[in-house]
Amino acid sequence: MFQSEQAPPCHFFSKDTFFNALISNLLDPKILQNSEQKTAHIFLLAHLSCVNHNSKYPSDLMAAKRLQTMQAIENLYELFQDKMLTVRIFSKLDKLEENLDLPIVSAFLLKWIHGVILDPNYHEASYHATCSPVLFHLLCKISSLHILLRPDVLTLLSDLYALPTSLDAQAGINLHRQVLRCLLSLVHVGEFESVFGWIHSVLPRIDHSLVRFFVTNLLGSISGPYSPEYSKQLLKLLSTEGIDKALVGHVDIQQQVSGLIKSLENQTNPSVHDQLAIYSDFLQKVSVKT
Repeated sequence: MFQSEQAPPCHFFSKDTFFNALISNLLDPKILQNSEQKTAHIFLLAHLSCVNHNSKYPSDLMAAKRLQTMQAIENLYELFQDKMLTVRIFSKLDKLEENLDLPIVSAFLLKWIHGVILDPNYHEASYHATCSPVLFHLLCKISSLHILLRPDVLTLLSDLYALPTSLDAQAGINLHRQVLRCLLSLVHVGEFESVFGWIHSVLPRIDHSLVRFFVTNLLGSISGPYSPEYSKQLLKLLSTEGIDKALVGHVDIQQQVSGLIKSLENQTNPSVHDQLAIYSDFLQKVSVKT
């Protein structure tokens, strides 16, 4: 922490830990005792997210941007004060999506979603089945807008997948499918290495039906030509020990893998062909001749 007697420089307050502390305080009614404290927190968040010492914009334009950001944070804060927000969240979706192009607004919303969806009691509530799709939609939208928030979204999804709940078996599978759909959206915006790495880590514990669900939707949503790095990571995933047990015997998925192999064979990049050669023996187990 900063320990000098002099006032700390502005960049000190721009650290993630400081941002997170301000956001956490705004979401904790026990910390903010009055409206002045709330306003001070919102001002700091808006100012620090807008300030740029290298900017050539006039100060009045920066002040206008800060005021706009403060209003966006304030609007979201007021929404979060509604104790019934999760019950009627669908009707509030337009309001929740306002100003998500501002990184600090998306970070604020992400922190709120984190608190809601990782609460085990939430999954016992009658409204979670209608609320969760909206929360996953918002997570996907945040991921599409802000590259720096994608690791936080992945961490949240990983924690949610591992969260102990009292859901019955089928409801638990449905929740995990929603998590996997959201993970696919991260793949679509370029976070394939992180997502595939997570799949590797949970593969020994994941239900085979969920493996098939992920692979089917992955191969069905992304078509070639593929970049060499994506090809490498995808082939590595499909060749992971144990994944064959989930795919073999399911002809529709094996046909998808066969289509992938043909697509890669038709690419002209030598490194892609090298990767195919490395994993060819294993890929034959999870594909069929067409």
